[in-house]
Amino acid sequence: MVKRIAMIGLVGVLLMATTYVMAEEVLATQKGVKYHKETCRLIKNKDNATKMEKSEAVHAGLEPCRKCYKEDLAAALPATSSAAVTESK
Repeated sequence: MVKRIAMIGLVGVLLMATTYVMAEEVLATQKGVKYHKETCRLIKNKDNATKMEKSEAVHAGLEPCRKCYKEDLAAALPATSSAAVTESK
C-alpha cells in the first residue's frame, strides 16, 4: 500500500513538472516580431512587454530571439539542413 501511494505521488509530481515546463512564459513587445525569455538582455521596453505563453507567441507568428533561444535554434538546424540536403538529391 505504501509503495502504491508513493508511486501515485511520484506520478503527480512528474505531471506537475511537465506542465510547468510546457507552459513557458515569454515576453514580446507590441510591435516586435520575436519573443524572448524574461532574462534576455536584448528585449527593449521590458516595462511595456507583454507576458504570454510560448505557444501563444508561436501561434501569433512570433519567432524566437536568436540570443536567448540559441540552443533551441541550434538543435533545429541540423534536422532542417539534412532535410534540405535530402530533398535536393
